[in-house]
Amino acid sequence: MNYCQKCILSKDHPFGIYKSNKFCSGCISFNLRKNTLPLWNDVNENTLASELEKTLGSLPDRILVPFDADGETWFVLDTLTKLGTKPTVVYFNAQYHDEVFFNILSACQEHFNVDFIGFSLPKNIIQTAIAEEFSVGNGHCRNLEIFGTHAAALFAAKQLGIKHVFAGPNQQSEVVGNHSFVIRNQLKSPAFNDIVIGKNLLPQVRNMIANTGSKFAEMFKLGAIESLLEEVHWHFLSDYIFWDSVNINEHYGKKFTISPRTVSGFGPNWQSSSSSLKLEFFDLVRLITTGTSKIDSLLSRDLRFNRISKMSALKVREKYLEKSWDIETISQFQGISTVNMKKAIDLYQKKKSPLYTPLSLTGNCNYQVHSHYQKLY
Repeated sequence: MNYCQKCILSKDHPFGIYKSNKFCSGCISFNLRKNTLPLWNDVNENTLASELEKTLGSLPDRILVPFDADGETWFVLDTLTKLGTKPTVVYFNAQYHDEVFFNILSACQEHFNVDFIGFSLPKNIIQTAIAEEFSVGNGHCRNLEIFGTHAAALFAAKQLGIKHVFAGPNQQSEVVGNHSFVIRNQLKSPAFNDIVIGKNLLPQVRNMIANTGSKFAEMFKLGAIESLLEEVHWHFLSDYIFWDSVNINEHYGKKFTISPRTVSGFGPNWQSSSSSLKLEFFDLVRLITTGTSKIDSLLSRDLRFNRISKMSALKVREKYLEKSWDIETISQFQGISTVNMKKAIDLYQKKKSPLYTPLSLTGNCNYQVHSHYQKLY
């Protein structure tokens, strides 16, 4: 593959990268951020407040924070409350979140004196959405999870009359370098689909959700969330702070005694903590369709931080691709047998020439999916 000289992202990455002097856009953006922004653990609160005021005019009293179960929401809340703001945390439960998700959410509720608002959709709606995504080759409801997180925050902002939403990093877009911290508050329509999810929700999925009748469900109508992005300002703290997801998560995970999920064939990883389907099924279909893996992004980030050598990163990737893929979690959620799920994947692979073929598909997972369950301390 045509790799970047520093990391292992190729020009064929589904989110798109470009190369300049043999380095990819993600590495170029990373170095620019590193040389410009203050480190996450060396942020001067007065300086940060001053920089925020340059963008906002004045630091708002009331703000919304979308919950992200990678754990970085802890740092966002810690930072914003120290600045004297009053955050309200909004979370979207896409019905396939598991105990890790709720452990991280519970830590937020226990350690930060802020309000929480949660939104959800009927489980059968989410199951149908996954089936629709799978039928066109997406095979997951990651788009729905990300879209719903944004829709929930914007809907709550509208209902509460709050004008500012503060998230942490724009993870994937920053990995490939198509999010520029130089232009702050750039999350506007039509850029939402490009720099947030990379792909729009299917029209039939939007209509099915909108027709459930709730006010929140109406946010899934075409143009609803995009129009709100013109009224509610969405900010990324990583436009002001040099972000280090690994160390941020490890710092707060140790502080709150919470561990990330262990990804089969890779190891402990915080970026897999937001949903039980995120890597084991979504990544499999992504590999079949694009030849690239979420693991490529994680390893490339570690390469940029010089945490791993390129040779070691490629060996980790090779080992990951040789693993046995356990698909029982998605099978349990869909309510179908793992045998039929294997047949579905096999049929999909035959539709066009696959860019990756799994060595084996197994169904021996002990993972329990928790729906409408929350662990409270």
